Amino acid sequence: MALPSANGIASKPNMRKALVPISVDNRSFRTSVLVAALKPILRECDEVVFLIADRLQVYNKVRRLAQGGIGAVLEHFDSVSKAHYEQRCKWLERVRSILESDGYKCEHWRVLGVQDVTDGAFYAIFRNVFLATQAVDALAQDIRDALGRRVGAAGAVSRDARLCEAYLIEEIAVNIRLRVYEGIESEFYFGDTLAPLLGLYEGAYGVDVFLLAGKSKLPLEFSFFRPVTTNDRVSWMRCHYDGA
Repeated sequence: MALPSANGIASKPNMRKALVPISVDNRSFRTSVLVAALKPILRECDEVVFLIADRLQVYNKVRRLAQGGIGAVLEHFDSVSKAHYEQRCKWLERVRSILESDGYKCEHWRVLGVQDVTDGAFYAIFRNVFLATQAVDALAQDIRDALGRRVGAAGAVSRDARLCEAYLIEEIAVNIRLRVYEGIESEFYFGDTLAPLLGLYEGAYGVDVFLLAGKSKLPLEFSFFRPVTTNDRVSWMRCHYDGA
């Protein structure tokens, strides 16, 4: 049986799938860099799923506010996010055309936004992840360490820290919703993968992602990769949780 897709379209069973998250604020997402980085992925995987994370940026928008002004952000964010999403979809189509002209098959190529996976199943996962971050000391510490690197030690109890924590929890929940439900075993990310995300997938906290997702355990081997560039050639190195 095919796993249910986030947007209602089921993928073929037993396909080797890859997730490539597209961050808004990551300067690595240039056409030449992405084309080079996708080539080794396309050689190994049958399907590539891109997740455009524009809608998570609402937390950063609010972080940049002076006191007040939340109404204006909420009023205009959806339209701005939609425009950014459409721009990135067009950009990925250009990337796809370049790859196809270089002889790479991109038949199974999907682009999703956060809006495509934030359904009822996502809400249940979000709640479970939030509860885990409050109840599991090691996970809570890894969350604090992750947000501390983003806002600094001085901001540990600030509004920035609270918003950053909410961002991290939603990012983790979106990831679990997509990868567990879709059976996407491999993730390729330009940047540092969150330690708490790695820890959850590797079972470091005594609670696994299937339990958080409310799903029966499946024979899936989840993995995370980061890019390594040598002499203009891009390869991918597997990441592991190295927390306490």
